[in-house]
Amino acid sequence: MRTFFSSIIALGSLVAVATSTLAQDPSVEVSAQVQALAPAESGDWSSGTGAELQLRFWDVSGVGIALAAGVQSWDTREEYLETDDGTSAVATQIRGKADLIPIGASVLMGGPIGDRLAIVCDVGFRYAIVDSSVVTDIAYVDSRGSAYAQDPIEIDDTFLAVFGLDLAFAATETLCLTAGLGYQFDLMQPDQTIYGGSLGSTDFSAFTFRFGLALGF
Repeated sequence: MRTFFSSIIALGSLVAVATSTLAQDPSVEVSAQVQALAPAESGDWSSGTGAELQLRFWDVSGVGIALAAGVQSWDTREEYLETDDGTSAVATQIRGKADLIPIGASVLMGGPIGDRLAIVCDVGFRYAIVDSSVVTDIAYVDSRGSAYAQDPIEIDDTFLAVFGLDLAFAATETLCLTAGLGYQFDLMQPDQTIYGGSLGSTDFSAFTFRFGLALGF
């Protein structure tokens, strides 16, 4: 919990510093990107995809702030276990996915590296609402018959730190095509529970590969 509040304070400080550098009439930009997510830490997930929309406010110095909202979908790494002692058999499978809605803010720093090419650095935090549809299927068979149960696995919300580095190609005076790499990690790993019992923590740390566009006003 201390990490959570420390992160909130850090986010507020970053946004305050960036806001203080903005001109009275900053330029406004809308950025949209799709993401491929490669899990970095947890063995619970096989892959993920996402998208993020940012409303950006830029100063002429190349410093800005962004308000961000997005979606992510994480596919679980399916596991299957079967035991048979000769008189009974039990088969267990874990499957499903988790959907995240990350909402937060970033500090931006950017500048040109060519006539039509610029680089943008994104550092921020996201509070991610987690909607889990991961389930455990259990089948039991013995001489008396069989039984089947499906148990949902709940996952707590999480708080992510995000870092990104993008290249922006100016297709027109107001439209840029963007592509880049990033990384996100949990500041507090979310707990997994099944009927109130803890299964330990998981995490949504990942390398991100993203591309999209940015439209200036």
